[in-house]
Amino acid sequence: MSAAVALPLMVGAGLTSAVAGRNAGYQQASALDQAAAESQRQANLTTVAGTEAVRQVGKQATFLRGTQESNAAGGGVVSNTGSPLAVAQEDAREMKYNQLKTQFQYDSQAFSLQRQAQLQSWQAGKVRQSANMQFATGLLTTGASAFYQAKGGSFGVSNPTPTSMMPSKSGGF
Repeated sequence: MSAAVALPLMVGAGLTSAVAGRNAGYQQASALDQAAAESQRQANLTTVAGTEAVRQVGKQATFLRGTQESNAAGGGVVSNTGSPLAVAQEDAREMKYNQLKTQFQYDSQAFSLQRQAQLQSWQAGKVRQSANMQFATGLLTTGASAFYQAKGGSFGVSNPTPTSMMPSKSGGF
């Protein structure tokens, strides 16, 4: 095949390879972006679920307090003195603890999901950066190969120098 035909084919193949590599990297980055968006969506849902869970614990505390006061008043006991008050105060502390514990669990899970989304987004950027570098390298390699081919050589193959082609001067035994 003549150099006039081989050179455009070689350049075309090199460009096609570089573009295909870049497109593959961008597809991988797109998949990571979608995973990051899903992780962020899960984090948002977790935050909402946590708010609702804390609200439910608060409702239970209010209901318990009302039941305790109703029972104490029905028995003729004043609810702001003595043993019923101590029980109600302990229950209120326990319910507040449960609210805080529930909120912490959901906040921790949401935080973890947000960090996962950030990591996936960062990875997507790195994959795009790598795809761009491979694309640029492919273009440069194709250009260098085309240059050397046009000059009659071949890129990446060491061509013999005049001194390495000279016979050895060592005489031997």
